[in-house]
Amino acid sequence: MVDHTDEHPRRMFFGCKDYKLGFPHLMEWWDKAMMEEFLQLISAVENPGFGFRQPETEERETLLRTEAELAQVKKQLIEIRHFRRVEVTTSVTVIAVIVCLFSYAMFG
Repeated sequence: MVDHTDEHPRRMFFGCKDYKLGFPHLMEWWDKAMMEEFLQLISAVENPGFGFRQPETEERETLLRTEAELAQVKKQLIEIRHFRRVEVTTSVTVIAVIVCLFSYAMFG
């Protein structure tokens, strides 16, 4: 949004729709917010690991267990899809054979 007051003409800002009501509604000047983001980005580049918390051992174990479960579910879905494909192909073949036999019996 853009401020249209005499105090801050055309100064851009972020704000929720009710920012004019004051706290707890959000209003932040765009240039100030962007400068904070740039400073955090510079710190992160200059100091690898800055601001990024390493997961605890328990969290890592939970993530690894979840990844293993997801891989297993994916494998099961692939097997089910393959089984359904075979099932549909077999059903279509059986129906085609029945139609052929019926046609042969009726029309010789």
